Amino acid sequence: MQDVESFFVRDFSTSQTRARNFEGFQQFLSILSTIGVKQRLSKLWLDGSFLTNKIDPNDIDLVFYFNPQPNDIPYIQQFLQNEAKKIHTIGVQYYCDAYFCIDHTLLPSNEIDAIRHFEYQTKYWMGQFGFDREARNKGIIELIL
Repeated sequence: MQDVESFFVRDFSTSQTRARNFEGFQQFLSILSTIGVKQRLSKLWLDGSFLTNKIDPNDIDLVFYFNPQPNDIPYIQQFLQNEAKKIHTIGVQYYCDAYFCIDHTLLPSNEIDAIRHFEYQTKYWMGQFGFDREARNKGIIELIL
């Protein structure tokens, strides 16, 4: 997290929004921890203009990946079906455009349909995050939690 702050906040001393966005991101992570979400995550992807040279990005784009441990599956399913949109709305208040998915690489190999479904979602986010608006390749930062 210190590297993210160093590269994308401190290196932009004239920015009016980067420190605000990063602070909001940290507060949002704290909220996710308080409600028991962060503890069930395996990783997150960062993207958007926050990762570019844009001086004043509006927010930070994020995809949070759940670690599908057997004991957590009912919670994760309930969250994705009933809570994810509400939490997305809360994230916007903290300058986070946040989405949620299951880390398909951690699913048991016999869960073929689930693997295909969440692999498709991961590829969707790769498409959304892997290219800019002119279809030029760009990077994604992955933080292991």
